Amino acid sequence: MPEQIGESASNLAADGGSQWPTDETGGKPGKTYRVGTLEYTVRQLVFLFLWLLAGDFCWMLFQTIFFMFMPVYMQRLHADDTTIAVVTGGTAGMVNLLFLPNISIWTDRYRSRIGRRIPFLLWSTPLTVTALVLIGYAPNIGAWLHADKILPLSVSLTVTVLAVLTVFVVMFHFFNMVLVNSYYFLLRDVVPQSLMPRFLAWFRVVGTLGAFVLQFWLFQYVVAYPKVLFWSIGLVYMVSFLLMCWRVKEGGYPPPPPHENRKNFIKTYGVYFLECLSIPLYRNFFIAFTLMILVTSPAISFMVLFGEKTLGLDADAIGKVFAWSSLASAVLYIPMGYLCEKFNAFHVVLASLFSGAILTGLAYFCVQSKTTWLIYAVLIIPPTVGWMLGWIAVMMLLFPGDKFGQFSSGLNVLGYGSLVVTSYLLGSFMDWAHNFRMIFALCTVLYAAAAVLMLMVYRGWRRLGGPDNYVPPETP
Repeated sequence: MPEQIGESASNLAADGGSQWPTDETGGKPGKTYRVGTLEYTVRQLVFLFLWLLAGDFCWMLFQTIFFMFMPVYMQRLHADDTTIAVVTGGTAGMVNLLFLPNISIWTDRYRSRIGRRIPFLLWSTPLTVTALVLIGYAPNIGAWLHADKILPLSVSLTVTVLAVLTVFVVMFHFFNMVLVNSYYFLLRDVVPQSLMPRFLAWFRVVGTLGAFVLQFWLFQYVVAYPKVLFWSIGLVYMVSFLLMCWRVKEGGYPPPPPHENRKNFIKTYGVYFLECLSIPLYRNFFIAFTLMILVTSPAISFMVLFGEKTLGLDADAIGKVFAWSSLASAVLYIPMGYLCEKFNAFHVVLASLFSGAILTGLAYFCVQSKTTWLIYAVLIIPPTVGWMLGWIAVMMLLFPGDKFGQFSSGLNVLGYGSLVVTSYLLGSFMDWAHNFRMIFALCTVLYAAAAVLMLMVYRGWRRLGGPDNYVPPETP
């Protein structure tokens, strides 16, 4: 079995660990890499990447099941578009908005023998899998509740099933929120910063291949046999993630600073938003990310329905369109990672957002068949890849290390929290318009607005030192 990865190379600095761990290359050039108190040989670094990427492959397979399956699943349970948007997106937003601020601060400040991130991964992984499996059994449980007349007689079977499904979806979003954010925080703590763009490129390649496997071979069976696929993929996912937690080791951390103003939930909540939003540089980045969340969450759900209802494609054809676009993404992530290193992640993000606005605008008029939809799905891949890889690289550069969990989670709190309102508005609009093609028009506006905001972030970053001398601005 491979050696354990990430053993501490040294104790914290002699000053008692008052300085936050920094990324550096030590020893012989190209032979060892350090991040904080962790030191890696090239061999250890390879195994670190393999364990993290294996977890990512199964994670993407697991996530894709939920987000592609839910809109079709709910339509077959006779849900309208507003309900679909609220359950698939709005519930995620509510959970992130209510709980992520305190959980992210908790993970930043948590100290244990096995680290500050891994303990959260260990308990959230099996619970996330359990919630997904229960989603597959929602019709059975709902039918049992309705048949036994546990609920009032006036409640129909459809309403009962959708209510049960919503409860399990909320459970899934809560545990998945803890899991996903803890995993991203772990990457920041154990991957050397000098290698981060390269790792993120492989991270996206492997994740995209996981999505391709589901979309090309499994999506049609997920729709027909959800319970079998949920059980199978859920167990594979849980085993891979728990093995990753066992083999990847966190280093030492300096003691957390005192937090006199964070004695209870409400005060922590207020300080969280004050620190995340008080500085324009961070605030503009958060808003741009929030706009792009709308492109990648409820909008993609309606893109599936566009293929089914407007173009008349079956689940197999829809899955293959998404699969080929995912495969094209996997091919582009490595060169896109190289571009992020050579030309700066900001440049890649800006080019991606502006080109995305142009392509979605054209798609509104040009996508009229499976062939033209496939052409669009391939053409939109470079902007999508550029954004999906670039925003993470920008985030790693932009946010302060001692509060990385808090600021990183701020993106999800605001991004997914906005879905509480925007998912309802989007669903209501689609119910009114009865035209799934309008999703392209919406994405055009979102891409363009995000591009303008990211341009403002880039200029602010340059004023604060840019690539060589940037120092994250201090929060109040």
